[in-house]
Amino acid sequence: MASVTIDNYNPISGCIDFTIVGSSTLVILDRSTNNFLTYTSDLTLTLVSPVCGKYFEANEQFRLRLFPGQEVSNVITTESGVTPIESIEDISFVNSPIHIRLEKLGITKATLKLWIWRGELNQPLGAPNYIFKKDRVSAEDNYINIEISDQIKAFIIGKNNEPNFAYNELGLAAVSGQGVFWQVQADIETETEIEQRNFRTSFATLGYRYNNEETFTLPTLWHDERIHDYFKQSFDFTQSLEDATSSNIILKTPLTSTLIRESLNPYLIAYLDKYGLYQLFTPNSKVQVVETIKRVNNNISHRDPSMVNTSYVHSKNVADIDSTATYTIETGVLTEEMVEVVRQIVYSPKVYLIRFKGDFQTDTTIGITIDNTFVTIDDTTITIDSETIDTEYLGFFKSHEQIPVILKDTDFERKNRVNDKNKIDFKLVFEETNNKILDIR
Repeated sequence: MASVTIDNYNPISGCIDFTIVGSSTLVILDRSTNNFLTYTSDLTLTLVSPVCGKYFEANEQFRLRLFPGQEVSNVITTESGVTPIESIEDISFVNSPIHIRLEKLGITKATLKLWIWRGELNQPLGAPNYIFKKDRVSAEDNYINIEISDQIKAFIIGKNNEPNFAYNELGLAAVSGQGVFWQVQADIETETEIEQRNFRTSFATLGYRYNNEETFTLPTLWHDERIHDYFKQSFDFTQSLEDATSSNIILKTPLTSTLIRESLNPYLIAYLDKYGLYQLFTPNSKVQVVETIKRVNNNISHRDPSMVNTSYVHSKNVADIDSTATYTIETGVLTEEMVEVVRQIVYSPKVYLIRFKGDFQTDTTIGITIDNTFVTIDDTTITIDSETIDTEYLGFFKSHEQIPVILKDTDFERKNRVNDKNKIDFKLVFEETNNKILDIR
């Protein structure tokens, strides 16, 4: 792998002679040293310093001078090549720690550069988003450990509180911001040398790892035939370096099921699973909604109490109302394979309830009414107010309410066939995150 070799460093004069090793290497110089110029080893460049003079024996060799207080590791950065996302080993989950362990005999300190980005995978990285500096803890240590999950997690969530989910009755749900690419590069220092170490590119989500990691495959789940466009999500490890983006690295696949049942209270649960990807779950039993109302009341003072008609004048004023809805949803009877899905809903960092209002995309004849006149349309598409409804959507729920919620449950009993026979079911209690009365100012 391409790297930079420090040929000579004079701490008195601040002069550094370095060689670019590897024809694809990009070398970035600190802005205060040389205006952030980028050099590649296939160009004939001679860097001249008034103090250090010239240094060149081949096209790959250069010289620069450090300013007072600068360190070698801060001035020269070899930008390692971005690598494709090829397996689950290239996926990281920021709701568990991400440790970068740097091992080297005689290590004294390390500088770790971290790049985080969205969009296209294959793009110039530029300056790092974070730089970590750390000394070894003990003289007996031959390693330095740096944990970076919080920095990546903050980048995923961002100012738009991602990842976002928007249900759509007429197509697959719109999902965005589920993950970011990240890459690190380390400068490992001993008393005698600086080693530059490059790492593979990774893709991070809001997923998590178990202490004893288990292999998990999404089982066949119950579906409601009146709900359109079920889907599942997974990572797509076939995307090339040139084509991969932070969106298409996640594959959204339409899903059908042989397990069909209808609920009198139709709801859908959209949740981030252990891999940090949105999945869908359909409960099938009782749903109870309770609104908890809190009021702030103020007494009203009357300037002339003798003239107050208590038949219509209030002596108290409602200054503020806060109404929080709690949804108690029973899953209905499940198979033992579905228990892990419920556990991942309980652990999920982000959950939405989709409440269907009960109206349907139905009509016995394909047509519309215009000025009280029914018009039959021979085409299979109906367009009303710029909304297009194909006949394939007839018979499905027409409208819904999407509700951001958090789970209130603090206990989870893992049920199984041996202990619970055919009574494998769960009661989940969700609390709406927003006031029922719009109060976001």
